[in-house]
Amino acid sequence: MNTSQNGLWTMTKGEFEESVRKIEVAIIKGGGDPRKLFDRIRTDEIYADKVAEFMLNGGLKGSVTQKEISAKKNPGPPPPPPPGYQPDKIKVV
Repeated sequence: MNTSQNGLWTMTKGEFEESVRKIEVAIIKGGGDPRKLFDRIRTDEIYADKVAEFMLNGGLKGSVTQKEISAKKNPGPPPPPPPGYQPDKIKVV
């Protein structure tokens, strides 16, 4: 039994059910199967750890933001050519 003063056992039955229901509705809204996902949390320790990590981090917060990824994919226009560059003088071999 969890002896932490912050454990789920300190919630009322109604609070617990409401919390699980919110997750269930979000999963269904996203097109998932809540039963399969909760079964996986129960049976797959690594998956459960990842779900807990997501919750503890307050959501999707990776080491690289989406803006940084987009910037790398779309770095903008190329830099200007160096002074004295003459494209018509380039030999193609």
